[in-house]
Amino acid sequence: MKLKSIILGVATTAVLLVVLIVPRMMVLDNTAKEFDIREIETVSLPEPPPPPLDEVPEEDVPPPPPPALIDLRTTLDISQPTLPVSISKIDPRLVVDTFFPDQPPSPLPVIVKPRPKPVVKPHTPKS
Repeated sequence: MKLKSIILGVATTAVLLVVLIVPRMMVLDNTAKEFDIREIETVSLPEPPPPPLDEVPEEDVPPPPPPALIDLRTTLDISQPTLPVSISKIDPRLVVDTFFPDQPPSPLPVIVKPRPKPVVKPHTPKS
C-alpha cells in the first residue's frame, strides 16, 4: 500500500513537471532582445504665473447670520477634563418620563444570585 502511494506521487510530480516545462521549451523565438539606446529629450516647464493680488472685499457685504444655539457654547479649554464629572448623587428609584408613552419601559436588569446548594448531612448508621 505504501509503495503504491509513493509510485503515484512520483508519477504525478513527473506529469506536473512535464506540463510546466514543455511549453517553455517550445518557444520559437529564442533570440534575446538587445537594449535600444537613444537620447532622451529634456523638457522644461515654463515659469508659473505670479500669484494673484489680494482682492479687497466689497463694503456692501451683508452681515453674517447670527450664530446657532450650538455655536453659543463656550469654547473648550484644554485644562478642562475630557468628560464632565458629576458630583451630585441621583436616586435610581426616581420615576423617569419615557420618550414613547405608548410603550411600557423596559424592565431594569436584575442580578440573579444562585441558590446555595443544600448541605447534605452524611448518613451515619444509628447504633
